[in-house]
Amino acid sequence: LWISTLSLTGLNVPSVYTQVSVIILVASYSLGAIVFKSHKVLPLRSSHTEYKIIKRYYVLFKYGLLLLLPVLLYLAIKSYNISQTLEHVSLMRGLSFGDERLWFSKRLLVLYMLVVGPLLTLGIMVGSVLFVKYNSKTILIIAIILAVLDSYIFLGRGVYLKLIFSLVLCYIFFRNQNQQSIKRFLFLCISIAVILISFISVSTKRDILADMFEPYYYYKNAIRYFNVGFVLFDQELLNENSTLNTHYSFGLGTFGGFTKITGIVIRRFIPDFEWLPVKTDKDHFVPKVVGFDVRTRQPIYANAFFTIMYTFYKDFGVLGLLICPFVLGYLSSKYYL
Repeated sequence: LWISTLSLTGLNVPSVYTQVSVIILVASYSLGAIVFKSHKVLPLRSSHTEYKIIKRYYVLFKYGLLLLLPVLLYLAIKSYNISQTLEHVSLMRGLSFGDERLWFSKRLLVLYMLVVGPLLTLGIMVGSVLFVKYNSKTILIIAIILAVLDSYIFLGRGVYLKLIFSLVLCYIFFRNQNQQSIKRFLFLCISIAVILISFISVSTKRDILADMFEPYYYYKNAIRYFNVGFVLFDQELLNENSTLNTHYSFGLGTFGGFTKITGIVIRRFIPDFEWLPVKTDKDHFVPKVVGFDVRTRQPIYANAFFTIMYTFYKDFGVLGLLICPFVLGYLSSKYYL
């Protein structure tokens, strides 16, 4: 948030209203976690008890991820073949979200987003914990392979950031609980190196003008990736005629998975039916000017990344920024292992 106020690469500076909204969201989330911990003390589990709980689901989880492997491999190969027919590989980014040559039907894309996406994220987190805490590499290796395939299907980079953050945070949290061997540390470094190389590879494919030997390219993308969401949200928030300010969705945005599934079912009987959040948020994929590059003075375009604040605000307005993060913080603290 502080970096976004400096406009280091030319992004517009978020308004004070948006900056305060971010602080409120973080404070509300923290308060929810504190409230739960203040009146309920969780019993401490021994490492042996934790390991028994994890082992109970280990086989099921491992083979569940392995079942995804041929599916993602098929889609990645198909995505590659389609990209070879395009003028530039970067055009595949737009086609990957709903093109019938890849998905046959948009319902399959929705199913992928609702099932494969969450399972992959869960696999990344569980695999990181098992590796750092118990030196079990299997699920982490499967998760990394699936992440690489997923990124090449969509030319997406978010999955790599999930991997890096998950590995680094688990190492910070658990490194003192067990003696860390040199082999484990080396495996961690190699994993992060593979992730970073894949991240760079996808980045250069997405951008026609990308120069992987130019440090400024990585600098500007790192700054923009983590700050452009504030700018997009700010533009919608300050525009009185935007869908954010004119169409509240009253919880349908927060429960997006439920909205998409029920929408598919209802459209079997009412072909033109579409839930309000889905209908009004389609313009998120339209690129918007969010600033001007400090070097070239060319417009900076961005789309899609409106942050979780957008969903909470669209559902309940200012109350959404107070209540939804509080509930999320409370539940996170309650189910924290």
